[in-house]
Amino acid sequence: MFSIQKWLLTLMGVLLSMSVYAQGAYPTKPIHVVSSQGVGGGVDALLRAIGTALAEKNGQGFVVDAKPGANGLLATNACANAKPDGYTMCLVNTQYVLLPFLQNKINYDPLKDFEPVTHIVTASLALAVQKNVPVKNMAELISFSKANPGKLNYISLGAANPVDLGVEAIMKQHGVTWTAIPFKGAADSTMAFLSGDVQLMFITTLNVLSATANGSGTVLFVTGDKRLEKQAQIPTLAETGFNNSSVSGIWFGLIAPPGTPKNLREKLAKDIAEILKSPAIAQKAGDTGYELIGNSPDQFGAFLQREQQLGAQALKGRKKSD
Repeated sequence: MFSIQKWLLTLMGVLLSMSVYAQGAYPTKPIHVVSSQGVGGGVDALLRAIGTALAEKNGQGFVVDAKPGANGLLATNACANAKPDGYTMCLVNTQYVLLPFLQNKINYDPLKDFEPVTHIVTASLALAVQKNVPVKNMAELISFSKANPGKLNYISLGAANPVDLGVEAIMKQHGVTWTAIPFKGAADSTMAFLSGDVQLMFITTLNVLSATANGSGTVLFVTGDKRLEKQAQIPTLAETGFNNSSVSGIWFGLIAPPGTPKNLREKLAKDIAEILKSPAIAQKAGDTGYELIGNSPDQFGAFLQREQQLGAQALKGRKKSD
């Protein structure tokens, strides 16, 4: 962003903050959340559950506006152009800090052009294979892939998405090639997996467990340091012999338009943190590979800075696409 534009937005935020103090409590109307996630996925459901709890707490909840696609740019662009009054937020994920390293003409700096609000959740990932593929574990999948080059395809959520980068790392280590089939989000990709149009699904553990619950596929591994408590038969990725620590999980958090007053972001972050500790939300997360966080704007800002540094190291030398 141009510095004069950001200065004007910051000034607007200060004036809006003074107005909010004069008027009293925040929020006094629904908060609109522009989400980079498609409707129907696990994180979308969690976000809406948080909104329902906020409505019970403050009388005002979330209105979720799903804008998946374009590697998250539809959501971030909408957020960048919104009024910095505390009533527009944007749900972003790991892709938010990785995209500038992967694509040319990205018009934002994740540390300078938005305001951090809170880190909501980090979700582990899982790989499932469709039931029509005759494999039951990673060793068999790799052997089948080498014996049948080009036969298997996988769900792609965009070249800059962490799940796609994870698949690339797995293929590179094992010397196999799978074909990417693009989708906008978890809901449409799950339907394709259930119908057999795609053979491999590598997305959040919650969505993978949901897609395979009726026997439509086999879960080959989960990311993370330990196995799921209620699905202990599923090995971790490390247990399959994979040695690349860059394939871990995917985080989700809220950011705000530039200039959004810090006191409003702190209030919302505090409310969300309390909600994430509630038994109802904890039960909803359950044994799904979700780690509920709920931290302050300053803590989330420091986290984003570390994530950017890790991304720079992991993607060093990688050619950017147009």
